[in-house]
Amino acid sequence: LEVDLVKSACNKADELTRVPRRWLKPPAAGPALVCAATADQGVERMIADVHHAMGHPGIRRTLYFARRTDPTVSKRQVRQVISGCEPCKSLDPAPGKWKRGSLEVEEVWQRVGMDITHVRGRPYLTLIDCGPSRFAVWRRLRVQCSANVTEQLEAVFYEQGAPEELLTDNDTAF
Repeated sequence: LEVDLVKSACNKADELTRVPRRWLKPPAAGPALVCAATADQGVERMIADVHHAMGHPGIRRTLYFARRTDPTVSKRQVRQVISGCEPCKSLDPAPGKWKRGSLEVEEVWQRVGMDITHVRGRPYLTLIDCGPSRFAVWRRLRVQCSANVTEQLEAVFYEQGAPEELLTDNDTAF
């Protein structure tokens, strides 16, 4: 390793980064400079428009589409706009978290648990009352799809009435 002293006048790196003195002088007496920061309502409006135009896709995808228009959009801005979106709040409210304990209720057919059970390779819609009766209903599904589940649920609800709560998992048929 060899270290050599290079004078500033001969240093190419120094030459490339040198700033002319006239740039460092304060400007001649003129109007005082003023700076202010404001919230850009245009960005929030753009995020809301993108969110609506894309069909209310959620935070991650709205952020992706908004950044295609303005790369400076932050996830916090998108989250703030979506948290005030009325269609999203009404169609997809935050689910209630179940704390460990009993799902039992006092009245019959107030809360019903629903799942799809397979017996000998055939799908069945299973409904179990969480009330004191523990009444269970099994309905055979021709195909495991939402249309057949809806058809069977309507038939059961015509017979028994609709429960106040219907507990399900994240099956695609629901």
